[in-house]
Amino acid sequence: SQGIHIPHPKGYYGSSIALGGLDLTAIDIASLYLNLANNGALTDIKYLKESRPAKIVKSKTELIQFGMSPSSSVMVKDMLRKNPRPNGKSTAGIAEQKGHVYWKTGTSFGFRDAWAVGIWGDMVILTWVGDFIPKSNPYLVGSHMAGPLMFKFVDYFRNKGEYDFNDDLKHEYATNITKVKVCSSSGHLPG
Repeated sequence: SQGIHIPHPKGYYGSSIALGGLDLTAIDIASLYLNLANNGALTDIKYLKESRPAKIVKSKTELIQFGMSPSSSVMVKDMLRKNPRPNGKSTAGIAEQKGHVYWKTGTSFGFRDAWAVGIWGDMVILTWVGDFIPKSNPYLVGSHMAGPLMFKFVDYFRNKGEYDFNDDLKHEYATNITKVKVCSSSGHLPG
């Protein structure tokens, strides 16, 4: 059974679970984004270069199953696609030529570490910046540290030319999505 292992029961996190307040490993986060990249289908990670299998430590944890419909995954990816590249650099021209990046950053409570994760073509790229002895550092902000680092990897793969970004099309459509106008004040349908 695939899923994400968390160290505490779901009730421990309360509503912060919706904002990403879970204690997840980098492999867990990459797994979630891989599932998102595959339109909600649960998929195992395959590493680009793997000298030995990643060791996943599982202690007394609760397993949370994550799965989503293809339509909801396309909507989430559409939101992630609109996230501007770090440092205010425009990505529109690059994306048209070499594929969109669906990405997000995160900063832990207390500035203990920062991460960025993105989907480009058929790849999930995750960067983590921090100290293995978790201590607060006000410079550990995902959008300032981990985001630019992640885009260095994305740009490397884009320029290398060996990786196909044509899989980008699977992120662009879903059969059960309809665009509708909503009231900007209430968020409801007009009328």
